Amino acid sequence: MAFVAAKCTECGAALEVDDVKEAGICRHCGTAFVTQRVITHHNTFVTEHVTKNVFGVENKSADEFCRDGDTFIQLGDWVKAAAAFEKAATLEPRNYKGWFGLVKVHTQNFSDLYAKKHEECAAKALAVASEEEKRLITSALESYRRAQLKNAQSKVGGYAAKVAEANVAYRAYRGAQIWMYTIGIILCLTLVAPLFLWAGASLKKDKFLDLCFEIIKAEHEFKKFGIPTPPAEKRWNDEKMRPQALLRHEDKD
Repeated sequence: MAFVAAKCTECGAALEVDDVKEAGICRHCGTAFVTQRVITHHNTFVTEHVTKNVFGVENKSADEFCRDGDTFIQLGDWVKAAAAFEKAATLEPRNYKGWFGLVKVHTQNFSDLYAKKHEECAAKALAVASEEEKRLITSALESYRRAQLKNAQSKVGGYAAKVAEANVAYRAYRGAQIWMYTIGIILCLTLVAPLFLWAGASLKKDKFLDLCFEIIKAEHEFKKFGIPTPPAEKRWNDEKMRPQALLRHEDKD
């Protein structure tokens, strides 16, 4: 007979058991145990403790990773939270907590109302969850969808107001544009019309001076032969149009 170290699988208390006997009762919680199982449980605990604390090698369970993930969510460190839940899901893919933790990461703990990446993880969490766990997951997702719908409806109202405002702004813009074109045309005509009028007056003056020159020539002929000339407008002489007519034709010659 030899007593060896063991660990109760129910309460976790340290035990010393007779390795010859097949079973026993925990003196701490009164739970019956199989001797080999409590010895194995103790050895596993010691191995994990040494691995973590002596050799520094991480050997956490999926639940521990999930607890770490929840802590990182509280701290707002979404990158580390995602890494913790991914490790949990990889270590125990049939544990819904890892998948549901990723849902919380992708939705930033259900505060990001535009998230989409969470849907695949939500489906996996529902696929491996028990009935009670499914109810918890479904309740959380339905609350999130209601928040998304409410947000979308508020956006639709705001969009309609923006469209109405844009319509008013567009009509104001078109009105201003028409006024701009109208005033531009008026200014253009105001500036260009005098040039056209000046050009037209110049052409008419040239025509008049040519006729005036012809009249002067005719007057000389009439005077030479004593023929009376028909009266011309007095303004021709007052405005010195005759000299201008003679000067114009001297330039031509």
